[in-house]
Amino acid sequence: MVIGHLRLEEGTSGQIMDTPGLLLREDDGYNAMERLTLAAVEHLPTSLVFVSDLSGTAGMKSTLEEQLIVRVHLRRLAKERGAPWLDVITKADLGFDEPGAREARDVLLSEGAVLVSSLEEGDEAQMEALLSWLKRTMGEEAEKERDLSNVEATVHE
Repeated sequence: MVIGHLRLEEGTSGQIMDTPGLLLREDDGYNAMERLTLAAVEHLPTSLVFVSDLSGTAGMKSTLEEQLIVRVHLRRLAKERGAPWLDVITKADLGFDEPGAREARDVLLSEGAVLVSSLEEGDEAQMEALLSWLKRTMGEEAEKERDLSNVEATVHE
């Protein structure tokens, strides 16, 4: 797990946490790191970026179907909390040949997903879309915090 600070521009900053991926398991089967990831989603004021690998190279423990089931579970948790959500489809350069991958890609893209690849040239536009989402989301969160601090100041006066 990696935790750090991110400053995108003056007045737009926040903390960022890169958590290990979740495998599809029963609730009592998660390991300590997976439980920490779930606790962060459930309890921290977060925006969520969910990274999917639809290339078929994620391994036997993270098949396309399993990734999509985990996504539905986490998306439901995010929606219950009103947390902003962004899907990122990684390894876009490897194609979408696994059964169901093209359909999953099309659905995710229709919901605003961003395709990324570390190998493809011209991915600057996709990374810019990701950064734009982060700036907008972090700016909205900062605005909420300012509004809350104004309410608290009013209550204490």
